[in-house]
Amino acid sequence: MKLLERGEPDQLLTMLPPLLVLDHVAYSGAPGNVCVQAAHELRIVYTALGVPVEIKPVRLEVHNMKRGGGTAYGVGEPYFTETDNFVGHCVLRFPTLDRFVDTTVGQFPDVARQNSAPLLGRTDVVLQGNDPGANPWPTGGRFRALRGDLELRYIALDPTYDEVLLSGLSANQDFKRGTINNGLNTLAQTVYTLSKFEDAARRARRATAPNLPTLLDAVAGAEWTPGAEQTDYFVRDGVTIRLRDLVDLSSVGIAS
Repeated sequence: MKLLERGEPDQLLTMLPPLLVLDHVAYSGAPGNVCVQAAHELRIVYTALGVPVEIKPVRLEVHNMKRGGGTAYGVGEPYFTETDNFVGHCVLRFPTLDRFVDTTVGQFPDVARQNSAPLLGRTDVVLQGNDPGANPWPTGGRFRALRGDLELRYIALDPTYDEVLLSGLSANQDFKRGTINNGLNTLAQTVYTLSKFEDAARRARRATAPNLPTLLDAVAGAEWTPGAEQTDYFVRDGVTIRLRDLVDLSSVGIAS
């Protein structure tokens, strides 16, 4: 993976977990629920790493710069239907890094034809309004990214819709249990993957993730079994190491 070979510290931080999430997120069922699932799982990962994140509802306008025309995804007033299907789109924002990631942008056919990988965008490129920095996104602020022949414009929605992403399906107990399981699995896979690539781990330690060095030190020389029931359990010399015991995850509903 080129990311592990060449990625800068914060590139490893912001792109490796989303790439790993795509290993198990299926582009089936309600399209809006895919982005919600990925965002909630990644919120667990980044909370464990000590990185502030926000799940933000957006509209996405995809413009073909070569042929003209385009398609819009998401809605200006996102909501969950009575059957817990999300109508809208969302991304994960890193307020202290001036970045956001759209993990599931590859679910949209015109984007997937160019590249189905997660998209990392900069929030300091604003087509209308001021650079928000770590402040709330301005309603209507437009964040531009390029992918092949496409220009992707993300439009920030009114912050009052942030709460929608914590309701509906997101409040369902089965969804929460699945999210916690998958989130801890992605956390373990992230730490394990980095621990197996010495140079990547050395670069990742310089990322803006205060808990990552602690987790890497804790699992040094330990083994992790993908798909195990206890998803964040590592074992070294017969001793079990639980990642959830090393960080505070109470804000995402996980007790140590």
